[in-house]
Amino acid sequence: MSNMPRPYHLPFILIISLIACCIELEISTPSFPAIVNYFNVEEFFTSLTISLNLAGFCIAAIIYGPLSEVYGRREVMLIGNFIMLLGAVLCVISPSIEFLIFARFIQGLGAATSAVMVSAIIADVYSKYDSAILCALIIYFTSITYDGKAQNLGIIFLITTLLIIYMYNKVSNIRQRC
Repeated sequence: MSNMPRPYHLPFILIISLIACCIELEISTPSFPAIVNYFNVEEFFTSLTISLNLAGFCIAAIIYGPLSEVYGRREVMLIGNFIMLLGAVLCVISPSIEFLIFARFIQGLGAATSAVMVSAIIADVYSKYDSAILCALIIYFTSITYDGKAQNLGIIFLITTLLIIYMYNKVSNIRQRC
């Protein structure tokens, strides 16, 4: 844990970074029928956009950790997020299914940076206690599923937020007594 002051907005940045990492995979799935029609290809080729995205993600996940030890977390995270953005732009301008599959692979290479760097940044910056709370919040925000009904999402958000606040206060009271 570092003794340097940490920015108050760091948890927000980490959560948004992980949400972008998670959503880049799932956001294309509903558009599969449109992709099949647009490129006039079989569904198999469309499913390759997910498979090769995950392949890029797995390959890059192995590489980002050691790179961040040498060049720094921030630099590697910025480069990885730029690669993910580049992949997204390439997806938008894809003239063929082959190019789209390649673009999704590039996007996967970039998406892995958040998955790897967020845990490393948390371990570097926060105490064990604060890390546990932040990890719980991150898991909560990245695992909410949306079923198409805003009121259900609101209820889930409200209940989970109240539980987190309640548990945080309980743990804080126990910690103060020790």
